[in-house]
Amino acid sequence: MGKMDKIKKVYVAGAISPYPSEHPVEGYWENIRRGIQESLIVAEAGFYPYCPFLDFLFYLMQPNGIKVTEKLLKRLDYPWLESSDAVLVLSKYRKSEGTKAEIARARELAIPVFYSLDDLISSEEDKDD
Repeated sequence: MGKMDKIKKVYVAGAISPYPSEHPVEGYWENIRRGIQESLIVAEAGFYPYCPFLDFLFYLMQPNGIKVTEKLLKRLDYPWLESSDAVLVLSKYRKSEGTKAEIARARELAIPVFYSLDDLISSEEDKDD
């Protein structure tokens, strides 16, 4: 992506599994809720988010004969990550091996990684100068 290209598609990354100190069920659903909310905020800011926090719906709707696994979800999510213009990483990701792998993959592909929506927005404003 060249310096003058606008960031449009944003992959929203973050922990889904709860930290060991969090309640296993409540922490999971809180992370899902937060990820979906942040994705909507990204959309409201004018970007087009990809929200892997919605992957839980595959578990709820899996038909007979199809097993939803982490491997399957990565196969579905990574092409979106790899074709994104940027990755926005939500807080509380440091113990998430999955999120750290997504950050590493983005960096391999020279996809900009941001740790706050303000930084993402600022990077776009800098291009307008």
